[in-house]
Amino acid sequence: MTATTTHDTTDRRDPTRRSRPRRAAIAGLVLGAVVATACGRDDDSSAAPAATTQTTTAASSAAPTDTTTVAGLRTTYPVTVENCGTTVTVDAAPVHIVGDQEQDAVPLFELGAGDRVKAIFSHYGGELGFIDAFDPAIVSAIEALPDLDGDAGSAYPVFELVLEEDPDFIFQAYPEDALGGDVNNQAAFDAAGIPAYTLSANCADDASFESHFTDLENLGIILDLQDQATAMIAERRALLADIEATTAAATERPKTFLLDAFAEGGVIYTNTGSFTRDTITIAGGTPVPEPGPDRYSASLEEVAAADVEMLLVTHYAEEVGVGTDEDRAQQWFEAFPNSPAAQNQRWAAVPYPGGPNATAIVQAFAEAIHPDLFPG
Repeated sequence: MTATTTHDTTDRRDPTRRSRPRRAAIAGLVLGAVVATACGRDDDSSAAPAATTQTTTAASSAAPTDTTTVAGLRTTYPVTVENCGTTVTVDAAPVHIVGDQEQDAVPLFELGAGDRVKAIFSHYGGELGFIDAFDPAIVSAIEALPDLDGDAGSAYPVFELVLEEDPDFIFQAYPEDALGGDVNNQAAFDAAGIPAYTLSANCADDASFESHFTDLENLGIILDLQDQATAMIAERRALLADIEATTAAATERPKTFLLDAFAEGGVIYTNTGSFTRDTITIAGGTPVPEPGPDRYSASLEEVAAADVEMLLVTHYAEEVGVGTDEDRAQQWFEAFPNSPAAQNQRWAAVPYPGGPNATAIVQAFAEAIHPDLFPG
């Protein structure tokens, strides 16, 4: 059985949602020091901490114009961080948070702010357990949250439901998600004073993997959980270093293609952006094809010429309507029977790359590409 998606490419919550250039996304691997932070450290606990005036930057090293004062590792409000080419100001520590779909809410719980998350936009992504790195207690807590879709198949949350939730902070995956996909709703957000932070990797085509750590750092500042964010960043950097050290021993770095879904007209939904290429590279593969004008899609000709050796299929719950993971893999093999991947039936299901769980996803990619090096 095969499945062909014919969804409108503006749909936010099926695989085609990533096919729109306006959903600019997640170049080279940057695993150095954390980008500038709006925090200072008090090295002498007997003395009053000296206030420092700095700002955070999201995927940018340019000096921002706004400043934020933070003393020690505690946030002083109001706090302002740079995000997606603009600034986000939060007047007080958020206590009524609305998050995007399930996976995007995970780090809020991991940071220790789970009791502040009151709703999410959708349970449409489903099956958090597919990434077995997640704490089962967190998975259960997120699955129990109310969603603001109105119905499970909607592309965006119902904007009126978002407003009725009266959030004091929104953490969204893509620009305009919380607006129900309608920029005209921004006026209502502004009037209500609702700040929204967007994943940096989804705001620019050239966002590097470092944007993942920038977002964690900024969330720590916004939530006044800076120590927790610092510890999480250090742990995740260590995990990436371990993965890279392990894949360095690989005898091959197979040409790897990421399949999202098929569309009509010979278009294949994928993601060839910098963040995804970084993810595949760290995991020990060679990303193909080269990015085209639209990093969310590729033509049959581009994929055929890439001589793909390893097929990765993004995992979706069956109710999403694009067929099972195996359905889409077999559909791809039928389309490219001469590829090494098809001839060897070499494929694996993986989470969609990017987002606030990027390091767990790199681990899943590495296990898929090199099961001999990651046997469990």
